[in-house]
Amino acid sequence: MGENEDQEIGEQVVEKLKTVMDPETNLDVLTMGLIKDLTVENGVVSMTFKPTVPTCPMGMQIAHGIRDAARSVSGVEQVNITVIDFIDADALNIQLRDCC
Repeated sequence: MGENEDQEIGEQVVEKLKTVMDPETNLDVLTMGLIKDLTVENGVVSMTFKPTVPTCPMGMQIAHGIRDAARSVSGVEQVNITVIDFIDADALNIQLRDCC
């Protein structure tokens, strides 16, 4: 997989992430600045997700939506999401890594 292909995948992932909405604000995760350090290398998408507050009631749902959106892009081989500054970050990071 080449650099151009990774760039194209990255652009498609960004477009998909624009569809992941925070149900409380009705804004997408990119507009809200909840996604950091998005990279694509050899079809592996990596990013950091930081909910708006550590006790965000929708944090788990949003994180799963982020993962599913990125996975839906053709050419994505793997999605690595690191959740930070969230009360259940450790458990959620395990779920995101181990789940389907």
